[in-house]
Amino acid sequence: MAPWRLFVPVSMRALRAVLLAGALGVLSAGLAHGQGDGSVTNNPDLLRGSFSPFCEPAMLCSVAENPPPPVPAPVASMAPEPLAPAAPPPLDNPAPVPAALPSAPMVYPLSPSSPWRAGYGIALRGAFVHARGANRYEALLIPNASLRYSGAGTEISLSGDATLVQGLRREFRIGGATLDGSLAHALGSTTRLGLEGALALERDDPQGLDVTSSGVATAPLRLDASLQGALTQQLGLFDLTGTLALDRGERGETRLASGGVLDNSGENRTRFSGGMRLGYALTPLLGVFVAGEAGRDEFDAVDPALGIRRSGWTYAARAGATANWQERATLEASIGTGWRTYDASLPDTRSLLYGLALGYNPDSTLRLRAALDTEIAPGTGSGAASTDYTLSLEAAYKVNQWLGLRGTASGSWSEAQGTGALTRRYTAGLGADLVLGPHSDFALDYRYGWRNDPAATPREADEHRVSAGVSLQY
Repeated sequence: MAPWRLFVPVSMRALRAVLLAGALGVLSAGLAHGQGDGSVTNNPDLLRGSFSPFCEPAMLCSVAENPPPPVPAPVASMAPEPLAPAAPPPLDNPAPVPAALPSAPMVYPLSPSSPWRAGYGIALRGAFVHARGANRYEALLIPNASLRYSGAGTEISLSGDATLVQGLRREFRIGGATLDGSLAHALGSTTRLGLEGALALERDDPQGLDVTSSGVATAPLRLDASLQGALTQQLGLFDLTGTLALDRGERGETRLASGGVLDNSGENRTRFSGGMRLGYALTPLLGVFVAGEAGRDEFDAVDPALGIRRSGWTYAARAGATANWQERATLEASIGTGWRTYDASLPDTRSLLYGLALGYNPDSTLRLRAALDTEIAPGTGSGAASTDYTLSLEAAYKVNQWLGLRGTASGSWSEAQGTGALTRRYTAGLGADLVLGPHSDFALDYRYGWRNDPAATPREADEHRVSAGVSLQY
């Protein structure tokens, strides 16, 4: 695509809409009493068979290694907010507001002696989007709230947010809403319990990268819910972790501009899974582990492309090594095999599985992360199972107490078994966060996304997004 097409003339009405959204954000900064960007980072490791080394407090991966840490006193902090665990976010995620990295969210006690902490805030954004040869303008309102508890050996966290989108000459829509909860509890000096749950509702723009059909008037509503529990037992130099998980995904109808409707019920499924992981500490810095997982996918309806259901079992076994040098440099590498069987007359699939995760945090101003992973999925379209590869890169740098810079890049490749069809998706983004005061900041972001899907119409699509606005956090 020629670069000059990004700078096509726009109407004065469109320009006024973008300026108005930005003006609202700046005006609200003067009334701010919080800090943050109003977005909530989900845990992409929720259903992983092996835990990532990039663990945050109260996540299941940290339960396998450390007891719940105490919550610090509720004072304003200029330290960088931790990045999400190293697994690439969905490349078709339309949420236009990345998590702000230069400032940690603020929480306040409900009473002077209460172990509970509460916080809430809002983000205002104006966005310009160039996709599929057309421009669109959006004003976004992103409220959020959180509640945390820190007691004797117990950590509880509950958070949620929503993205409300008003486009120019487009109807109002709820772009997405998320609710996340976690619990980490020390049952004893060597036994720990962890629970995590997540609920997400999402509807993309009809011209978004996630929409693979042409002539769409309303994109489908997507619902994803998950629940996972983990129990870890320390046995000297060994640690044993068992996990159980339940996941539910639903896809609503796609409404076309011609008045037709596309049924997506063939994608609705429930997944049950369980796994075990045994680790051994070779030295205080190095460790090894073996892990296994089994899961069943139960689909609600027949897939129209295959004429049968995709229900079946998936198994995976891995062995790997971990390293952690003073929390400044971390590594996890694994290799193994995975296979999938179907209830119907579809061929079984086997594939080599491997993963690598690297983290480097030399000081409080710089955070670098990279991750590569593979898995076997039930497949889509006319293909049976697929082998999915995901790669993500993340960087955050705090220039000073007022300015933070961040960047991300990710890619995914899905290879359909038997047909050789390859679906590719890439995203890259840059962002800057400027602290306006102790309770507010200003964010500026650019994001590029591209996909190539043989089953989509059109097959290839890309998107440029520029957004800016103010975040308030109480």
